[in-house]
Amino acid sequence: MDFRRVFTLARRVFSQIVRDRRTLALVFLAPIFVLALGGILFKASPENLALGVVNDDEGIEAPAPIGHISLAKLIVEELENDETFGVTELGREGVDLALKSGKVKGVVIFAPGFSRAVREGGQTTVELRLEGSNPSTAAGFVGNLSRLVMQRLVSLAEFSGHEGVVMPVVIEPSF
Repeated sequence: MDFRRVFTLARRVFSQIVRDRRTLALVFLAPIFVLALGGILFKASPENLALGVVNDDEGIEAPAPIGHISLAKLIVEELENDETFGVTELGREGVDLALKSGKVKGVVIFAPGFSRAVREGGQTTVELRLEGSNPSTAAGFVGNLSRLVMQRLVSLAEFSGHEGVVMPVVIEPSF
């Protein structure tokens, strides 16, 4: 193999590419266009997700000076304070109608006894019902909701002196 011939051939091909404007445009502009289009279509952080909340948790009695506390209510307050979600309180009977009408894109349902199950250390589930037409939005709901629920429960565990405790909450999405 003669390297001089290979080098000459490579130089000739490179000079042809540099002289052809269509090839240069294809090499540089097409990837920029595809990346920009992908960034628009698959936006990683959807903003102001319309979220419905059904809170059937009755709460628990905590030692003085705290008194009665509802962990679900604290999580809902955390959701309302987060700029990612636009929270709407719903009744259990209005969930399907709110999802079908497009009023909300997802609904979080806290079952009765949620606070008690977390306190007792058993496995508890937060149901997340999603509208389901946009996978990117669904992923945003699951990720952001998981983050906020775990942040709130871990901060409560640290406040009560239970550092390093893993909270037994599962977020179960359904469409």
